[in-house]
Amino acid sequence: MTILEALILGVVQALTEFFPISSSAHLIIFPKLLGIEDSSLTFDLVLHLGTATALIVFFWRDLFKIVSSFAYDVFYHSFKQKKIHFSPDSRYGLYILVGSFPVIVVGLLFGNYIEEKLRQIDMVLIFLKNIRTISVIRL
Repeated sequence: MTILEALILGVVQALTEFFPISSSAHLIIFPKLLGIEDSSLTFDLVLHLGTATALIVFFWRDLFKIVSSFAYDVFYHSFKQKKIHFSPDSRYGLYILVGSFPVIVVGLLFGNYIEEKLRQIDMVLIFLKNIRTISVIRL
């Protein structure tokens, strides 16, 4: 993959990440449309890490408040009061941990299958069509 192709995919990632469309699907579709080499899962991951880094930089104060509240509530209350009490900010931290656990498990168990089978263009198009159909049905 050339630097220009990587830049194009980086722009696609940046433009599609915050819209209610699949940026990951577009990273698979765009190389096919442009006739460039498919990007690897590792390359896509790096693009997503770039997005995550931008979000962390932008929301660092909120994230610091969530992490520090969670740590304070867990350690202070569990050692001093022998009872854990979660403030609203620390509950966000708990929700993030609990919500991340299933993704980690699925990734560890099925990561190779997902990379080999579900990143094929025909599978991506099927999923996008079904998601669009489900969204229209819900409206």
